[in-house]
Amino acid sequence: MENPLSVHALRWCDAEQFRDAILTQGNSDSGAAALRVLIVEDEPLLAMMLIDIVEELGHVVAQTCADISGAMAAVSADGFDAAIIDLNLYGERADPVAARLAEMNIPFVIATGAADGADQLGALAVIPKPYRFEDIDKALATLNANLR
Repeated sequence: MENPLSVHALRWCDAEQFRDAILTQGNSDSGAAALRVLIVEDEPLLAMMLIDIVEELGHVVAQTCADISGAMAAVSADGFDAAIIDLNLYGERADPVAARLAEMNIPFVIATGAADGADQLGALAVIPKPYRFEDIDKALATLNANLR
């Protein structure tokens, strides 16, 4: 079976594979448990970069989505602990996704190139774009500290 922690492509994944991977992998840097992270990013190269960073930090990318409808379906299906959401998805703001996550008490951070109100959506932090390893590391630590 392919190790789901080493996958570097945008795809839906088998929940059993992730459960098994989570049980065998922890975040060795902080001693904290690995997060299952939902990534919502519409730019494929940035999404792949974010996947690499999240996995390098010892966490699991539970699912990736590139648009509002995919993100809303993923949120409804659950299967993740926290989320990183791009604020603008193909010209639409991700406010409905943020609102739903906040309603469900699922911690999330917003990623954006321009702050334009991102801090008022209930996110625990705003990550500037382009992505930097240090910013993602700090954001994931904040998410881990605020699990439901």
